[in-house]
Amino acid sequence: MLINIHDSHLEKVGFLDSESPGAPGFFNDVEHHYLAEGASTFTFSVNKKKNGILQDYCQFLNEDAYFSFSENGEDHFYSVGTVDEDNDTTFTVTCYSLNLELRLEQCDPLENTASHNIQWYFDQMGLINNTQITIGINEVSDLSRVIKYDGQESKLARLISLIGNFDAEFEFITKSNNDGTLDKIILNIYKENDGVNFQGVGTNRDDVILTLDTNITGVSRTVDKTQIFNATTITGANGLTWNSSEFSYVNSDGVEEFYKRKNADTAFAPLSLAKYPSQIQSSTGDRWIRKNFTTDYTSANAIWGYAVSQFKKFAYGIVTYKVSVSSLLVNSEVGDGLPLKIGDTVTISDDNFIDSNGVHGLILSARVSEMEISRTDPTKNTLVFSNYIRLQSQISNDLQSQLSNLVDAATPYIGSISTTNGTQFKNSTGSTTLSAHIFKGSATAEATADSYEWSKDGTVVAPTQAITVDASGVSDKAVYSFKATVGGKVVASQSVTITNVNDGIAGKTSYTHTAYANSADGKDSFTTVYPNLNLLKNTKSQSYTSTGTAENISSNNYPLDGVIADILNKPLTITYNYAITNSSGTWSGTIRPTYGLGGTNQSVSNTNLSGTHKETVTLAGVGFNSYRIVTSGLPAGTTVTITNLKVEFGSVATPHMPSASEATTADWPSYIGQYTDFTQADSTNPSDYTWSLIRGNDGKDGKDGKDGKNGTNGTDGDPGKIVSDTEPTTRFKGLTWKYSGTTDLTASDGTVIHPNTEYYYNGTHWVINYFSVNNFAAESITSDKIDGKNLTITDGEFVSTTTNGPVTTSTEIKDNHIAISKTDGTVNTRNDIALDSEQGLAQKFTNINTGFYRTAGINYQGPFTSDSDGNFAQLTPQGTKLSTDVPWTTLSPMGGFSGGLIRFAVKNGVAHFSLAGL
Repeated sequence: MLINIHDSHLEKVGFLDSESPGAPGFFNDVEHHYLAEGASTFTFSVNKKKNGILQDYCQFLNEDAYFSFSENGEDHFYSVGTVDEDNDTTFTVTCYSLNLELRLEQCDPLENTASHNIQWYFDQMGLINNTQITIGINEVSDLSRVIKYDGQESKLARLISLIGNFDAEFEFITKSNNDGTLDKIILNIYKENDGVNFQGVGTNRDDVILTLDTNITGVSRTVDKTQIFNATTITGANGLTWNSSEFSYVNSDGVEEFYKRKNADTAFAPLSLAKYPSQIQSSTGDRWIRKNFTTDYTSANAIWGYAVSQFKKFAYGIVTYKVSVSSLLVNSEVGDGLPLKIGDTVTISDDNFIDSNGVHGLILSARVSEMEISRTDPTKNTLVFSNYIRLQSQISNDLQSQLSNLVDAATPYIGSISTTNGTQFKNSTGSTTLSAHIFKGSATAEATADSYEWSKDGTVVAPTQAITVDASGVSDKAVYSFKATVGGKVVASQSVTITNVNDGIAGKTSYTHTAYANSADGKDSFTTVYPNLNLLKNTKSQSYTSTGTAENISSNNYPLDGVIADILNKPLTITYNYAITNSSGTWSGTIRPTYGLGGTNQSVSNTNLSGTHKETVTLAGVGFNSYRIVTSGLPAGTTVTITNLKVEFGSVATPHMPSASEATTADWPSYIGQYTDFTQADSTNPSDYTWSLIRGNDGKDGKDGKDGKNGTNGTDGDPGKIVSDTEPTTRFKGLTWKYSGTTDLTASDGTVIHPNTEYYYNGTHWVINYFSVNNFAAESITSDKIDGKNLTITDGEFVSTTTNGPVTTSTEIKDNHIAISKTDGTVNTRNDIALDSEQGLAQKFTNINTGFYRTAGINYQGPFTSDSDGNFAQLTPQGTKLSTDVPWTTLSPMGGFSGGLIRFAVKNGVAHFSLAGL
């Protein structure tokens, strides 16, 4: 978003841009809109320096500045309230909408005894005189009121009070000129929203329904009975009474809900009396709860209207609802495609809600009363609703059908792809069939699209639901994607990458496999997936006994180990084992999570008493900070045991682990196993792996051992070292032997043992453990093979070159540099990879015939790729850099334009333009 900076004379002097790399940016921004005040605030921060240099635009960020921007066809204009400087690093600016005069100038008391329209009060008090504010829509222009003001207050406070006295609400609409300066502010006045006849500010968005797990995360309800009354005596201006009048209010069920009888001075709410009598000991005494009012109304009809409005608010318990919404809802297209605005009325549905009467399901009407929008950090987006009206008991069959349609329309489709033969070919042989599938929300039954369309690398190839891909048509890799259309609208899409791996002349593709375990033979807790830390605490094993209620929430609490913000909008996998004991009879029920984590039910019954549950969820709201288990349908006395409960990042379930604050070295795998073959799939047989001890999570090694004697273990577990001129007769894995003889000796396993050389027994053979070159006649060693336990090279280098027909491979290790190169004469290509502690990692492919090369790597500046044609791309802490980028460049206006400034830049293939003063 682009923000214009204006000086005190409203001349544009600079700009801030949150999207264009290299442009002056802003952060920590929050724009807050208020329905009741018809106003907005805007707070943001900017960096004062870049690379240690004070930025030019900082001189304009002062208390005299104004800021303007346009978004979604609306103009915004703000004046500075405060500017806070944080040492030498940042400015934080707090701005306010509206003309400064409204906030700062004061209104004097107003003496008045006559009834006037609202325009008279505006003129009499000079509320918008000498400002750029003009009245636009005025729905209360035909009404009149007797109003007076005793004290002094700001013009803004007086305006809010005045419009409220006319039972109205308002909004300010800012209009800017083409150069971004303020043109005018339009004040629109609407009759107050009553939920029936008048909308007020905003729009009745009957195209929008907010549903649980789609764009809201929960609904709560509270009831306040402390302000109830059901009888009232009201007088008007100058002591006016309504005694000679008679009124009656009948509700939608045809029952008289409020009345005032002729020659009586009090109005009553009989239905409220039936629910909330003032005392219950006597049915003949005064049981009404009374509250009287004095008003400025000048007619009995106006007094009765006021009585009805007060009864509707206070004759029954004041019910307050609170709705938590997804931050993604703010500023997003909903319903027919327009974002929500301040004052808009929407429908909210929560099928999981159970009210105090035990009624399932809740449907509300509510208005957007506050909005917080952040352009640089959408997680700060919030919506506040008011004017809640419960609709459940008033819904007709037609409206219920319409609501169901809205819920269905608001539920997204999910696309997926299935294959008959995987996604990887070898040596250009084979084929696989790709099938497109769509599902409505979390439904398990597949939905059917009106049409499907498949593309290969962006080019349409077939209008069918399934296509067959032959390996011969994939040279290296290809991306296949589909789009599913329902009702003329693309509702889902998905893609998959198909690869073709050629073994080549040099040999087959090899794969290194890795597994982990808690024992040296790999059999204890074997896994090919290294475990993630648990996001929950106290999860090893917990049990509780069902009380037999419809929904039984366990008392066991599994708190989140961290903060909710760290796990929002990320895939989370939930796994746990369940076991049910003390069960009797025939029954069926469910186990499911509660406290905001979401997820689905796990079906259990007298024939399904144990198992493992796994699912992946994504949290969009902040209502989750712990986890509990709730069961339904289980007989009383049944014991439910939950073990190995785990919530972790990603969609792959890994072995159970404690949380970060609970895990110790002993919880992590102790051994790592590896082997290499030409099969891509990992073996599940521990015997296929070679196992070795690894460090725990805390990085600590075991305690150093002490020398044993005569080949026995030392007190700290070291098997000991034997120094002798004969081979030890007792041999075991881990034994070290320093041969002290003066001539070569052939050991029992056939190994030639050299003088003054230390050997290590690996269980089958003696291997060199340590030797010194100085022990030999020359300072170099020539050998076809060196097999040893440890090898230390000081101030040296390693160079290896191998040739296999047309393929030459070389490896060099020197100083802080490792380089590996392979040249294949059959295809005239060269592949290089180099690792340097200062310059990073780089790979290079070269076509020897043409000289074309392509490189890719990573260093302290970030990942990069380039080729010999001059193309390059780099990811840096400041953003992405491409060879096609163009820095900010100033152009000269032509065609009669003068005095203006036009600048442009190209970043990531997008052209950015800045125009000022034209």
